Amino acid sequence: MSQPVGVSVIVPAYREREGLGAVLAELQDMAAGWDRPVEILVVDDASDDGTSDVAEDTGVRVVRHERNLGYGASLKTGVQAAAWETIAIIDADGTYPAGRIPELVDALE
Repeated sequence: MSQPVGVSVIVPAYREREGLGAVLAELQDMAAGWDRPVEILVVDDASDDGTSDVAEDTGVRVVRHERNLGYGASLKTGVQAAAWETIAIIDADGTYPAGRIPELVDALE
């Protein structure tokens, strides 16, 4: 039996210190209950509010821009840095339910 294909979840973030921890906790819970390897990758777009610190404290992978490049550049950075070819994107503000990612990815297969 082959190993399931992994998924990289990209979280672009700019000045998201307040809400990021909850989103990352939800993503980590989702990953723990899924039968696939999951990489959670926060792309911090040069935040000055401690966004990177919040992300690093949760143990997820963090890539940081030295200067603010915008949302699109953050997505591109995340895709380029991702460990897996299958990619999901979720915003850092908690707008979308992380628990739905497995359903969406599994439906693609």
